[in-house]
Order: sequence, then C-alpha cells, then structure tokens
Amino acid sequence: MEMGYDGVFVDLAGPTVECHGPKFGKHTHPNGRTNTEAHEDLLREIYAEVKRHGEGRAVIQNTCVSIMPSHWPYTDAQMLEAFPFGEDSTDLRQPWPELQWTTERNVEAVRKGKVVVLLPYFGRGEPDAIQRAALLSYAYAQLSGFLWADAFGLRGLAENEGFAKELYAMRLGRPTGGVTSAGEALYRTFADGTVALNPSPWPARVEGGGASVDLGPQEAHVIGGER
Repeated sequence: MEMGYDGVFVDLAGPTVECHGPKFGKHTHPNGRTNTEAHEDLLREIYAEVKRHGEGRAVIQNTCVSIMPSHWPYTDAQMLEAFPFGEDSTDLRQPWPELQWTTERNVEAVRKGKVVVLLPYFGRGEPDAIQRAALLSYAYAQLSGFLWADAFGLRGLAENEGFAKELYAMRLGRPTGGVTSAGEALYRTFADGTVALNPSPWPARVEGGGASVDLGPQEAHVIGGER
C-alpha cells in the first residue's frame, strides 16, 4: 500500500475448510479459534490496513459462487466467479430463481455503496450463443446494480472481437428508475439507454422505457448506450 497501489484483491475468500483436530484430541488452536474465525480475522486485518492508507483504497474479495453477507463490513466488493456462465457452456450455471435470490439478498449492501462484481466466463459455443450469453449476463448485472466484467475473455474468441469491443464500450449512465416487469420480462431505464431481459423459457415482448423489443427465451437486449 505504501507503494501507491489502489487496493488489494483477495482471491478465494469464501468459506474456508474447518479443522476438527481439537475435537479428536489431535492438537489445539490458538485462543480456541476455529479456521473460519481465524480466516475472517485475517480478512478484517487486511481491510483495516488498506483503509489506514486512505478511504479511497479498496478491498475486493473473490468469494467465488456465493456472496458472503458477513464479509461486507470488511470488504468493498465481492466477486462472483464463473457466474452465471462458465467457459465450458453457454447454459446458465445458476437457474433464474438463484439469480433473483442473489440480487435480493444484496439490495441493501448495494444501496450502501458495496459492489457485487460478476465475472462470467465465455469459451465453448457458437459465436451467436456466446453473444446471447454475454448480453444476458450484462443485462442481469445492470438490472441488479452489479458491476459486470469478463476479464476481456470475449475479445479473444474468434468472431466475437467486434461484439466484445462494442459491449466493453457500452455506457448506459445512471439508472433513472428501478426494475419494471413486462409480463415475464424485466426492463430498467438508464440515462442513456434501456436494458431488457426475458428470463422465461418462452418469447416475451417489452414495451416501456422507450423500448419496444421482442425477446426470445432467456434473451436480453440493450437499447442505446454511448460508445
């Protein structure tokens, strides 16, 4: 931090494996602390040290596939890795109800300025299917108030370079309202565009927020956005 870094990224900061050595008389733990308690103590110390160098310095934890609500007091952001797509398939790794649950359980944290980072992976699949998956994950992030980042994986895939550059350059601005339902579909308006998403297994139409678009099953669409 004294070298001027903006913050610290803590990888694999999710639940740790418990040790039951004391239970079976193999050894003792200092101060009777469990693995989880010791792990979380370390994360608190990291956060305190980073913030000692300025409130503008940030801590990001990769909590893998599940946000840890108990970690919010000592991190600025939590990353969901390979969520909701992994590089082995263009099928959702998490069903829509789980995505909704992830959004709902983090509403308050996002309202307070905490950041949920989606890190989807894209690899195997036809270019069109990969693009649909990327748009779906991007739209889901925008609907939820999350940050979307794919580690620039899209631009390295054949026939997706142009699409990747366009998506990376998308700037919707601040939201002008909350999420609105249009039958089974959802949409949200922003200062410079609208995001629409159909999570259902059948076609849907969105009319509202300046948008008029037909969506296929599990399909998303972005209208506008500065480039």
